[in-house]
Amino acid sequence: MKAIDVIKIIERQFGRQSHSYIMQLINDGLIDIANKRKDNEETAVTSLLEGQRYYPLPKNLLKIETVSIKRQDDDGTTRFLEIPEISKASIKIGDET
Repeated sequence: MKAIDVIKIIERQFGRQSHSYIMQLINDGLIDIANKRKDNEETAVTSLLEGQRYYPLPKNLLKIETVSIKRQDDDGTTRFLEIPEISKASIKIGDET
């Protein structure tokens, strides 16, 4: 939805308003959305098991941002390797097709 669409909806429901007031409402809404997103983000860690292909996911999960595997190098350095095929792909949660 574009800002002009929001302006039209507000003007239809509440009458003509100044565009600066409407833009302030839109910006306040965007800030509120950003804050709620931060509050609802979680990080999960699970151990990989040999031979296990599928792992359970939380029922309220909406989106997977990244998938990384913890690896310890020969020199003892620990790092996380991102799996780009999973992390960058569009994953439909619950879709087994």
